[in-house]
Formats: sequence, structure tokens, C-alpha cells
Amino acid sequence: MLVALAGHKSKFARWGDGYAYHVVDLSACVLNGHSDAAKTLKYQAWANCLFDGQSLKKPVYFWAMSWDGKQTGIWEDFGETNLSFLEYLLIGVASKISPELLNKEGNARQK
Repeated sequence: MLVALAGHKSKFARWGDGYAYHVVDLSACVLNGHSDAAKTLKYQAWANCLFDGQSLKKPVYFWAMSWDGKQTGIWEDFGETNLSFLEYLLIGVASKISPELLNKEGNARQK
């Protein structure tokens, strides 16, 4: 079944259409027509890293999958893992692999 994503927030999770969603918040920092209030420091950092003006600095690959809270996440010991917890786990693991990770939420705090 095909669903138009524009305005259909339930189908695209954190990547959806509207402010407080990654795609639009990043767009606010890269594209004209957004208010200054929509340009947050977090997404400005993403924009600075990823874009030169309105062009990507280098190819970017995006992978996503549908998630059901009854699925087991990256640590089987936790059992069923809801999406928000899984996101923090993945950010934490990625921050160990790549300390310059753009997301700060879920990063291990540095001493």
C-alpha cells in the first residue's frame, strides 16, 4: 500500500513531515523559507556537516526499517525493545564507533 508522506506523520516516525521531525528540521537549516525560530543548533550542526550551501558535501546513505516494539533490539537481554529506547541504544553504540557522531542524545558523556 502506498501512502503519501506529506502531512501523514504516523507513517514516517521521526523522519516525517513537519517540525520536530528530522527531515523538516534539517531542511529548515538548509533551505530558504523557514523562520529563524525553526533553525535549531542541533540541526544547524547537521547541516554544516552534511551540506555546502544546498548541496551535499558527499554522498549520504540512509537505511531504515519498520519497527514493532515487540521486536528484540541490539541486546537480546533487554527483550522487547520500544523504538525510543532502541534509538538511544543505537546512538550510544555509534558514538563509541564514531565519536564525532552528530547526535548528542544517547552519547556516552565524556569526562
